[in-house]
Amino acid sequence: MGFDGVIIQPPTVPANATVIWLHGLGADGNDFVSAIEELGLPNNHAIRFIFPHAPMIPVTLNHGMVMRAWFDVSGIENFFTSKTAATAAQDLLTTVNYLTTLIEQEVASGISRHAICTAGFSQGSAVVLAHALLASQPHAGVISLSGWLPFSQTPSHTNIPILLSHGEHDPVVPFVSYTRALEFFTGNSFPITTCVTQAEHTVTREQLQQCGSFINNLLQPLSAKQIEILKNHGTEPPGSSALLNEKRKGTFICAGCRKPLFRSEQKYESGTGWPSFYQSIDGALAFTDDNTHAMRRTEYHCVVCQGHQGHVFPDGPEPTGTRYCNNGLALIFIPD
Repeated sequence: MGFDGVIIQPPTVPANATVIWLHGLGADGNDFVSAIEELGLPNNHAIRFIFPHAPMIPVTLNHGMVMRAWFDVSGIENFFTSKTAATAAQDLLTTVNYLTTLIEQEVASGISRHAICTAGFSQGSAVVLAHALLASQPHAGVISLSGWLPFSQTPSHTNIPILLSHGEHDPVVPFVSYTRALEFFTGNSFPITTCVTQAEHTVTREQLQQCGSFINNLLQPLSAKQIEILKNHGTEPPGSSALLNEKRKGTFICAGCRKPLFRSEQKYESGTGWPSFYQSIDGALAFTDDNTHAMRRTEYHCVVCQGHQGHVFPDGPEPTGTRYCNNGLALIFIPD
């Protein structure tokens, strides 16, 4: 399935994050383009929005009419027990694989996997929720609008934040579909945000504003202090980073582009007042000589966005003897 759809680039700066948004049955990618303005994102956001068009296929629910659909369907409650079950399952898997391809294309273009959010309305929501269960690698988050979970199985990962949003009076995808999805994802320890409205099968301004908050929290723009560090080689005060006390297992990613830089297993307490690591993820960093402040040091930065991270010193612990002295504001921690 080749790409067919609409791509909206960020208004003022190059993209460092992506939202891939799947439309509902019978619509097309243009359906949610105007929704970007309702999200309430900051003017300097760096998010690329991708709105694919579904293929044209006969849809049993609509008496075989050919329309844009991500998979054939005859109903919601009997998704895998109807006469279209085999076709629907294959269509769904094909679309999940297509969504994976779109994500991988964004990663290949320089967008970190941790800066990619998927979203879907109605049938598109069923796809992004299925993808959340099947994806071999987690991405930043998932938005489900008036959708349903087409099947349940042991998820590959449970650390993908999910926004479940639904109208209590939805006559197309009944509200019980929301409660079942909520029960499944909370039961499997996914980080869940909910938004319940009195709406029918539509997306309200309230829901879009909630989507905007969710996206902004996941893919938030840099603060002035972060820009000073990442772009101007600034340094935060020692002892000021909350990451000094971060003990959970996970990945430390670049705040500028979400490139994974360090693993929690590589972190140690150096006593310097800055987050310290004895090793980085292979190929994540680049290095330059820094002769400022009457000192000779080696500066390191993210290999993707060139965002300044810190300086490296030969006084770390075994097995490397190296200390990566990092600005906490230049990193974001993603727990496993």
